[in-house]
Amino acid sequence: MGLKIPFLFRKKSYTCTVFIDISDDPCFIFILLNDVGLVKEFGEDVTIKTDCVQILAKADDYAELVELRQAIFDIVKGTPEFMVVKRKRLRWDELQKPFLKNKLPSWIK
Repeated sequence: MGLKIPFLFRKKSYTCTVFIDISDDPCFIFILLNDVGLVKEFGEDVTIKTDCVQILAKADDYAELVELRQAIFDIVKGTPEFMVVKRKRLRWDELQKPFLKNKLPSWIK
């Protein structure tokens, strides 16, 4: 089920529906835009690639799209739903560190 959120972009208020996926690394936030003007400019759906702390670069980045992604991410990262996902994700990352460390060459440890 998606999370409907309001966000501010170019000094105007919009809404979108957000789906958060932590099943892969990095995490992805899938966004369905609800405004006809934004859909015409950016398409119906936008994806944010994130490490749950900040937005990560994508191949399709350009200034206006990055600005839109940041505006949405700034709101999403403050939602209780995202905070729960972030805690789960960061806890999983911490649990994996000892296993990943053992897989590194000895000169890196």
